Amino acid sequence: MSKLVFDDLKELFCKGTIWMNKNELFWYEHAWNSLAERGKAEYETNGEYYRLLLRAVSLVKAYLEFSALAFGQEEDTDFSDLIDGEIPPLVIGQILAGIVGEDELYEEEEDALRIVLNSMKYEVFKDLRKEMSVADIFVWMYCTGDDSYFYHDAECEDGEEFDDEITDIESFEEAVRGAYDSVLNDNAGGSADAYYYVECLTCE
Repeated sequence: MSKLVFDDLKELFCKGTIWMNKNELFWYEHAWNSLAERGKAEYETNGEYYRLLLRAVSLVKAYLEFSALAFGQEEDTDFSDLIDGEIPPLVIGQILAGIVGEDELYEEEEDALRIVLNSMKYEVFKDLRKEMSVADIFVWMYCTGDDSYFYHDAECEDGEEFDDEITDIESFEEAVRGAYDSVLNDNAGGSADAYYYVECLTCE
C-alpha cells in the first residue's frame, strides 16, 4: 500500500493559490494530513492513484469557490493545468460516466474535469468533517485570505496577542486558534455565505 503525502502534492497545491503568503498551503497541508489520518491518502492501483490526485484538485476547487464567496476572488482556474497531463483523459471520462447520465456528453476535457471535481469535493469535505467541525474548516480557510485577526484582537492560548511571523504550519495553526472566536463572531463581507457553503459541502 502506497501513500500520497502532502509533499508529493505541493506543486499541485501551489497552482491553487491566490495570495502572496503561504497561508493557503498551510490549509492544504492541514486538510490533506487530516484526510491521510483517516486512510484517505493510500492507494494500490493506478486508478486509485488518479482518484487521489483528483481529490486533491477538488480540494483546490472548493477552496477557490470558498474564496469567491468570502473575499470576492473570481474563480477562473483552468483545472486541466493543475493535473498537467498526469491523469489520462480516458480515466476522467470513465469516472465521469459514473456521475452523469448516458445522454450527457462533454466534448471538452476541462468541462468533464469540472463535473468530476464538483462531485468529488463533497466526498472530500465529508471526510474532513469526520476530523474537523464545520466551524474549524471555515476558520482555517477564512484565515488564509484574511490574517488581520491574527494581529489585532486575536489571542493565543496563553492570553497574549499573536504577533509572531507565520513561517510554518505550526505557527499558522496557533494563529488560527487565537483568531477562532473573532472570525466566527464577525459576519462582515461574504463570510456568512462562505460559512453556508462549507455547511453544504459537509452535509450528509
